[in-house]
Amino acid sequence: DLKPTAIKIGALCTSENAKIVADFIQQQDNICPVVLDPILLSTSGRRLIDDDGIEILKNELLPLVTVVTPNAKELEFLLDLEPHTLKSAKDLQEAATQFALRYKSCSVLAKGGHLNTKCLDVFVSNNSSY
Repeated sequence: DLKPTAIKIGALCTSENAKIVADFIQQQDNICPVVLDPILLSTSGRRLIDDDGIEILKNELLPLVTVVTPNAKELEFLLDLEPHTLKSAKDLQEAATQFALRYKSCSVLAKGGHLNTKCLDVFVSNNSSY
């Protein structure tokens, strides 16, 4: 009978799982903060969610979340960029800003650990980046 005070979403793997989670969040009366870590690709680049799951994530789940935390590879994938497009801190910041503009309801914490530069994270919220 306890309602969640926060929700953290990780690997969804299938469209069925993505739909169940999206439906659950939509059914909440007073939505709590929702964090999505979109685990989409393995380190070697192998997809970890099916095509229908990606569409549900983009069209139904992302509009519901408070913060999304993609790494550079996942950000490229979600923005339909070619792999290895994001190479610098500036690239990561621009992509995170583009993502935040596309999905206006959420903030973005883009994790740059996969870049070939020093480890760098970028936070974008309400047209401001940090």
